[in-house]
Amino acid sequence: MADIVAPDGYKVYEDHIRIGGSRWVRSICITQIPNRVRIGWLDRLFSIGDVDVSIYLEKGKENEVLTALNREIRDLETKLEQARRSYDTTQLSRLRKAHKDAWSLREAVQLGDNAMYYVTIVANVAAVSKQELDHKCRMLEERLSGRGIHIREAFLQQTDAYRSALPYGINFLEDSFRKNLDLGATTAGFPFNQADLAHENGIYIGTNLQTGGPVFLNAFLPPPVFSNNHMNIFAKSGGGKTTAIKEIVTRSLPQDIRSVILDWKGEYGIVTDALGIGINIVLSQSGERHILNIFEINEDVDENGNRALYLNEHIATVKGLLTALISQAHKLELTIDEKVYLEEAIKEEYEAKGIHEGDPDSIYTSAPQRTGEESFILGKRKKEMPTISSLYERLSLKEAASRLCKCLSTFKHGQSLGLFDGQTTVDLQNEPIINLDLSRLEEYTARPMANQVVLHWVWQEFIKRDRTVLKRVIAEEAWSYLQREETATFLAKLAKTARAYTCSLTVSSQDFKEFAIHPIGSSVITNASQTMLGLQEESDLEYIYEKYQLSEGEKRQLVKFKSGEMLIRLENAGSTLVKVERAEFEKPFISSSYLEERAGVGQ
Repeated sequence: MADIVAPDGYKVYEDHIRIGGSRWVRSICITQIPNRVRIGWLDRLFSIGDVDVSIYLEKGKENEVLTALNREIRDLETKLEQARRSYDTTQLSRLRKAHKDAWSLREAVQLGDNAMYYVTIVANVAAVSKQELDHKCRMLEERLSGRGIHIREAFLQQTDAYRSALPYGINFLEDSFRKNLDLGATTAGFPFNQADLAHENGIYIGTNLQTGGPVFLNAFLPPPVFSNNHMNIFAKSGGGKTTAIKEIVTRSLPQDIRSVILDWKGEYGIVTDALGIGINIVLSQSGERHILNIFEINEDVDENGNRALYLNEHIATVKGLLTALISQAHKLELTIDEKVYLEEAIKEEYEAKGIHEGDPDSIYTSAPQRTGEESFILGKRKKEMPTISSLYERLSLKEAASRLCKCLSTFKHGQSLGLFDGQTTVDLQNEPIINLDLSRLEEYTARPMANQVVLHWVWQEFIKRDRTVLKRVIAEEAWSYLQREETATFLAKLAKTARAYTCSLTVSSQDFKEFAIHPIGSSVITNASQTMLGLQEESDLEYIYEKYQLSEGEKRQLVKFKSGEMLIRLENAGSTLVKVERAEFEKPFISSSYLEERAGVGQ
């Protein structure tokens, strides 16, 4: 009769059910549970995606439970005695623990502090093809077995198991897959995660597309919530990356979270201009310019919390940076002698300024500084630092370093690549938003080279300055960092060490595949506890699917998103679909076209 009335698209097999032409379902049951479980021990089942789970509970009668526990205690005592007589030390330890647990459980049941339940856990796992269903079930089995949980397909019982997982409230499997659990283990199996993402002290991101509730995200929650503070933002052009970043930056301001944006395309200067706070540093090869001195050094803090100055480490960094710039600009490698000359000259430059290893006070001076005919600046301030020009003058005195001098001359003030020669003209210590605009530089040589210097400078002047301040570094169009080994390596360094300085690295890019297949890029995105995925290219889906173990439904959603719709994937917390929303008052600094539209209206 069931076969007669069932629709043609519903067909039951031994180990699965096909519904229509594109839905395949396998019903599974939990057959083994570890002796000890934690809250959320079934989360890996709930988070597999496109799965319906039903948990049937039947409370055991107290007298029957106590009788069963007494029987188990007697059996364990017999086995313990046998193990003692045979000197089986391996079994003794296990049996003693089991005996103690059984006694504790019996006592709790007698006092009414605990209870025993007969539990049946059944789930319908669905996919769009038989092959994907097999793959999904294998992955689920591996994920659960790692926690000591065993599952079994309801072989030849797919119909009863399928109906048991539906919201009928009837267990059609009866006693086939029933397990015994106490009250604590039973309640710990239920999903306690709330449907809406709402971190305490989080910033408002938008609206949950599934529940309509507000979404609040706090990237700086400590372990065990997040192992680090880093975030990935991936979406194709027009997917809403820029809007999301602007909202994160501006909505973090009331929480005193400072942000540096490495602006590859010149899209974020509008934020500081519209808000009237922060600074927009435009790096240019001509006209008025800001200077970021690569020789700038700041005091640090050692492992005991004491002030420190790691000058030798800084000298090695400056040497490596200049060596890399020369290699990129002139396509040549320095000889061993030239590298020695370069390091000696850098060291002499700092010695000439009275700056010494391990002495943080040596970078400051209290000598009066004339600012006019009758005006002076008094008090403690940082010394003037060495520059590329002063280093060039020192090396020019060494005849053997003539080739090295010619290479360095390209980076002197007034030359095509002289962006970083001179004393630093900006102070980032108290700026809430710093936008480093690289868009006006020549794309193929000057911009990548400047990017490398900027990364080094941000590390020294922003990240390492104050560990008590929450900071965020945003690497926009971060695929460009992977094009050169030096910048890719530095990005990986930030991903691994920035957390120690209370800094979050936010990586934003259009091309997920570029990161997934790049060894360093893959490690960078793996090191992030938070990911926002917007509209994606079809070619990137498989890489995203494998990297984040998305459900098939989540995977399909990534190519259907409208602009601003995103999937937030958090470490240890599953996924949330969100619509990133902007308020009317935010349009002047969120929308790049808003000011142009307003200007047109005024005319």
